[in-house]
Amino acid sequence: MQKRYQNLGEFLKHIYDTFPDSTALETKKLFRLERYTYKDLGDCGRRVAALLKDAGVQKGDRVLIWTPNLPEWVVVYFGALFLGAVVVPVDPSTSSETISKFVKSTSPRIIFRSKFLGGNLNGLVEKEIFLEELDEVLIKFEPLDWKDNKVGFYDVAEIVFTSGTTSEPKGVILTHKNLLANLESLLQMFPGKNYYRFLSILPLSHMYEQMVGLLGPLSVGARITYLPRLNSLTVARTVRESGITAFIAVPQVLNLLLNSIERKVKEMHFGWWWDFALTISPTLPFMWIRRLLFYPIHRFFGGRLEFIAVGGAPLNYSLARTWELLGVKILQGYGTTEASPLISLNTLEERRLDSVGKLVPGVEVKIEPNGEITVRGENITQGYWQNEEATKKSFADGWYKTGDIGYLDNEGFLYIKGREKFMIVLPDGKNVYPEDIEKKLNNHPAIKESTIVGLKKEGEESVHAVLILKNRLDPNPIVKEINKKLESHQQITSFSLWPQEDFPRTHTLKVDRKEVLDQVSSGLKQVKSITDKATTGDKLIEIVATLSNKVRSEITPEKNLVSNLGFDSLSRLELVALIEEEMGVSVSESSIDSNTTIGNLKQLVGEAEGSGKVVKFKKWPLWGPIKLFRFILQNILLFPIVNIFVLLEVNNRGTLGSLNSPAIFIFNHTSHFDVPVVLKLLPGNIRWYTCVAAAQDYFF
Repeated sequence: MQKRYQNLGEFLKHIYDTFPDSTALETKKLFRLERYTYKDLGDCGRRVAALLKDAGVQKGDRVLIWTPNLPEWVVVYFGALFLGAVVVPVDPSTSSETISKFVKSTSPRIIFRSKFLGGNLNGLVEKEIFLEELDEVLIKFEPLDWKDNKVGFYDVAEIVFTSGTTSEPKGVILTHKNLLANLESLLQMFPGKNYYRFLSILPLSHMYEQMVGLLGPLSVGARITYLPRLNSLTVARTVRESGITAFIAVPQVLNLLLNSIERKVKEMHFGWWWDFALTISPTLPFMWIRRLLFYPIHRFFGGRLEFIAVGGAPLNYSLARTWELLGVKILQGYGTTEASPLISLNTLEERRLDSVGKLVPGVEVKIEPNGEITVRGENITQGYWQNEEATKKSFADGWYKTGDIGYLDNEGFLYIKGREKFMIVLPDGKNVYPEDIEKKLNNHPAIKESTIVGLKKEGEESVHAVLILKNRLDPNPIVKEINKKLESHQQITSFSLWPQEDFPRTHTLKVDRKEVLDQVSSGLKQVKSITDKATTGDKLIEIVATLSNKVRSEITPEKNLVSNLGFDSLSRLELVALIEEEMGVSVSESSIDSNTTIGNLKQLVGEAEGSGKVVKFKKWPLWGPIKLFRFILQNILLFPIVNIFVLLEVNNRGTLGSLNSPAIFIFNHTSHFDVPVVLKLLPGNIRWYTCVAAAQDYFF
């Protein structure tokens, strides 16, 4: 491996020196767009290192990060690594019970967390810092000198807990060498461009997001945008408004976005055009022609989306093909946390939708006689944190056993058949891989999604299909049709219909097969909700409790926001913004007044939930000819009228000359003369760029 850096602190120094003034990270907080340049990232990261050093954190100590994706997450990540601390990233959806296991296992000296995540860790850690307050904390510290980075190539960088830890946590140990080796492999296979703008969707605790969605983009000077909340509406809006060119996703995200597009098409009564375009698109040889064909779709996404990198779960071929027909390239990859994580990758030039791509440089793969994929390379973990037994089980003669079944073709493309632990063993000893059957089922036009499980009866396993249909159809002829396409040992012998719109999923959005099998075995009488663990009411109460500094038990339906909980006009505005940010719904601030109770607020949120309506400002008032016309009209008509009715006395007008834009002018609303009076007082160079925000429901 070409050794560019000794550690990730040196990597931070490199991007700091190479792209100092370029935007590295951005996110929208309330009504403000917050950006970090590469210089800001380097400075703030070293401030975090100074904070940790002041708190007594030493090289090798653990630092746990438990928050949604934020620029501050990245700042803390690099700060800890710069000092030589070991980062323990945790998915924000992780329960308090599991978090407690992680804490007991790694004994972190400090935890960085979001104030909006539930859970009480008092007594488990020495110190907690809320990421929402990080800026205020860092002001007290000067950045450590770059020379203070004394981290070794083989030092541990992270302990990453794998998904599905139902009993004792299993933490993967990753060194600076592991991460830098995998980054070098990624850059050799996919160099990237500095004009790329990435949208971060997967949790940063997911190694696929860390490598392909964070370290890869930063290495070429690209921009990464973080979402305050994640749903199909916010993803589509951010892709459009931020000029996103690419993002990393699991297949479920692609499915959600495609469903939202299809809903939009049906609402506009353009289903005939959609079907026609998808029919002729396969005959078009170039992607740019497909993009022209689906121009309305690309305009909806801002016109710059080039590709989507997919991993973390099996990708449905028909789903990937639909996106390719739309003119968006789909790059499927494969890896494991233990591999830091990349093992194989499709590229823009060489890609196959039914394959996970070719091996990345520096990674060796050996297919065992039973079909299991084993790998080795400098990116492979040394083992599991304080778990020698698990380490021994996962390695054989220096090769890491992935647990996945697959094969390499003559051209070097890797194909995944399924997970060994999901394999169904029939009474005659033949093996059935659920993914093989699911591919056939999911390609059927009447099936939205399917899951194959091994249903046990009298000690013998049989192939059972769990189906989610697009419409209310008789599933019997569908299953019979699919069975004709399957091998004799793959035949579906029984099936059931899942009663909800989606299957239960793990925090990495893979189908939770164990949960599906448990429900099938119990006759689907008790189906757990696959929505967020916190209900709408629970989430709302959590927001209100946070802003009012009250305990959750005090937030009852009859409590008044103003008289009981102390919400003034400004805090009510913040409440509205947080409801939109955290819950994805828009509630009008004017609908919340001194008489609003918690019960009323729940009703308002329920009525607004899912509307996703966002105020969209018109751009034509900012056109040059319009501004000129407005400027002239103000001087020859508006201001002479003002002079007739208003006698003005102005003090300290000169202070406006040093005003830094952008700015908002707010005044006491006493009459309709307020706006023209303020405009008349503004210097011409400021008034030229000033627009008036008027109440649409009042004037129009």
